[in-house]
Amino acid sequence: MKNSRYKSLYKIQEKALECLVSKEIYSDKIEKIFELLKSFLKEIDIWILDYKIIYRHEECDDFTLSAISFTQKLIDIILSEQEKEEDLHFLAYNDTLTGLKNKNSLQKMLKTDIRKYTLLLLNVDNFSYVNTAYGCDSGDVILMKIAEILKKICNHDLLYRINADEFGIAYKEEIDVLSLIKKIQNYFFNNAIVVDNLTFHVTFTYGATVGKYTIFKKATVALKEAKSRGNNRYKIFYENEDVIEGCQLKEFVRLNNIIYDAIDNSQMIPFFQGIYNNFEKKIDYFEALVRIKNGENYYQPNVFLETAKLSGLLPKITKIMIKKSCEIMSKYYYHFSINITEDDLDHDFLLDFLKINLDRYSIKPDRLTLEILENISAGSSKNHIKQLSALKKCGYKIAIDDFGTEYSNFERLLELDIDFLKLDAKYIKNIDTDKKSQDIVESIVFFAKKNNIPCIAEYVHNESVANKIKSLGIEYSQGYYYSKPSKLI
Repeated sequence: MKNSRYKSLYKIQEKALECLVSKEIYSDKIEKIFELLKSFLKEIDIWILDYKIIYRHEECDDFTLSAISFTQKLIDIILSEQEKEEDLHFLAYNDTLTGLKNKNSLQKMLKTDIRKYTLLLLNVDNFSYVNTAYGCDSGDVILMKIAEILKKICNHDLLYRINADEFGIAYKEEIDVLSLIKKIQNYFFNNAIVVDNLTFHVTFTYGATVGKYTIFKKATVALKEAKSRGNNRYKIFYENEDVIEGCQLKEFVRLNNIIYDAIDNSQMIPFFQGIYNNFEKKIDYFEALVRIKNGENYYQPNVFLETAKLSGLLPKITKIMIKKSCEIMSKYYYHFSINITEDDLDHDFLLDFLKINLDRYSIKPDRLTLEILENISAGSSKNHIKQLSALKKCGYKIAIDDFGTEYSNFERLLELDIDFLKLDAKYIKNIDTDKKSQDIVESIVFFAKKNNIPCIAEYVHNESVANKIKSLGIEYSQGYYYSKPSKLI
């Protein structure tokens, strides 16, 4: 009887070990092992509760002790295997460096859930150079800081590290992914990462998609296409329609390449158009207008600025215009103006960048007017207003460009302490024959004169218009009648 009981114990031991080394999933293994033990241990009044052995009697024979010892060893093995299993599961679905979920976790979620997703992949630009120049330890710290920043920016749990220098953000709904990209771009544009007293400026290339099926594949294709255009680009792939399709996409790619070539090869050129003083009858003030030199031709802003905006390049263009215009104007004593965009104010670089360049070329701030569009002045954020006020205190002049085309917020003009109003071209070009245009301009000029704000009429293209402008008491005129934009003053 005793030997048969031992034989039964050994058989259970063999079957339990066979279960442990089998290829079945871990939960199935444990269930089978405990089924084996139940009936056998019940006969000798041994119970297992939460992996603990319970034996209710004070004394036990040798066999019972052997059974308890075997059961305890088996439990120890199970717990050890469980820990390994959990470790393997964690490693399979998590990134140990950043603490984010990994590619396997993302793909598993996308396969098991067919709701509409927004997926954004971000590849760190030129990250291999960081590892080569500063070592993998510094590279790891940068990746950890990027992960922390993305968590903060997105305030979102579904963040992933896809591979060494690539991250992913998933949303279980359709979101405005372009706004998310701009938000990330703006943050990293304004905030460098510091590691061991070294400063790193991080940019990403982005690939995104919105839809239900093959989401990861489509986002990867979008990322690859964005990379083919260079750094700090993005491509968004929609399930039913692309952001820019067909010939529009080809034109976008063509212009994007032209813009980047112009930036890389110093072909972004300032042209200057004179602004005529109607009272003093002379030109003493110029507006700097961006052009792209392409072979023997020059592209005007209306051709490429929208593409530049979509690609996030307006601040870069503004910086080039500031630097080159200051360099040219350092040889003259004219006043001049440069156009400032909403993107420039979003990136909050103007105060420092202008000071550096004006100091470099010994130009006083009161020679420079910053032209902003009317929609910026009317809808500015508190940060924009703060920047414009700080620029005014430094001595720069502020002009509202294309006034009358959008909000015509007169109260905001007084709040911003504007130096010039530039009247929108659509009201000027036919003012000599169009009564409605004349009435609108007269009302704006009346307000401006009451508040001592000089006006500049744009698109003065013939003598009749020029005479009408003068008769209305408008201080300045700008247009082909007086001056065409040219490379040299």
